[in-house]
Amino acid sequence: MFRGWGKNQGCTQKFLTEGGQLGKVQEAFQFRETILLSVSSCQNMGSVIGKTMEENFKKQQEFMEKNQEVMLDRQIQMQNQMRERQAAMMVARSRDMLNWWGAFYVTVAFFGIVGFLKTKKPVPLIPLLPFSFIVGYQYDLAYGNKMQRCREEAERVMAEEGSYIELPRGLPTVQSIDAARNQ
Repeated sequence: MFRGWGKNQGCTQKFLTEGGQLGKVQEAFQFRETILLSVSSCQNMGSVIGKTMEENFKKQQEFMEKNQEVMLDRQIQMQNQMRERQAAMMVARSRDMLNWWGAFYVTVAFFGIVGFLKTKKPVPLIPLLPFSFIVGYQYDLAYGNKMQRCREEAERVMAEEGSYIELPRGLPTVQSIDAARNQ
């Protein structure tokens, strides 16, 4: 009945059922099929019933377009929420990583200072230099404005260097997706 339903039927059906739209969509398609049959049989007659059926058909098309718009809006909102959750997870991971790097840095610093005090040579303090950069980077990622700077750079790349982010074979089309799915 629905074009493109196959492997993802359960997911799509769950999405539509949760929004209470599945029954409406099925009714709309059944009603549309009934109208198409009725209109085709009444076209030869040229009666008032045929005109009424055409009006109903147009109303049904408008309803279906609105329904598609609502479903598309819901999908966009869902994808945005997923993106926000992924960004929050990334920030949480960077903060957790900062805790681990910070503990490691403190341990290396402690043993480096103890080694320096015993030998009076600066060699045990050398590892503190690269670890300072690593901990500084992790702090900037976790609590600084690194995410904002990355977002601004991404916007600049999209605006000025769009050729770097183009897909290798262009945007996927419905036909290419169907062909890949049928293989």
